[in-house]
Amino acid sequence: MVRGLGASMTDLNLAAALITHEGVKALAEALPRLRRLSFSKCSGVDDRALQHLYSLLCLRRLHLKHCRNISDIAVRQLAEKLPRLQHVELNGSWGVAMQTIDKLYGKPNAEWRRLEDVARAEELAAEGRGGNTEDAGLDVALRSLW
Repeated sequence: MVRGLGASMTDLNLAAALITHEGVKALAEALPRLRRLSFSKCSGVDDRALQHLYSLLCLRRLHLKHCRNISDIAVRQLAEKLPRLQHVELNGSWGVAMQTIDKLYGKPNAEWRRLEDVARAEELAAEGRGGNTEDAGLDVALRSLW
């Protein structure tokens, strides 16, 4: 790693990387100011790996799309340990139940949703059958920024 980089790096995309909980631990120790982090399609990211993220107090956005080795318990603990975490993408992370996501969505400023559910909410809003159009539109805008 480049000397001094850890002190200033705020965004990191490790989509489809071969990383284990040991790698996540090293990353969390070296990059304490991360605000946005993607582990999408990282099969080595599991509950133990998520525990190493507890020290990333600046973390706001976390992508865990298609991380199939994470559980409800790990995601709930992550929410408790990182109160500033605002956006978590869990599309394809089938170990996390919708009931857990619904419960976490009640956190202030939080977006804990799977993309399929956002798409369905947008469809319902377009049909005038529910959903909050503003929330759905905001989520689409946020996804385009990532």
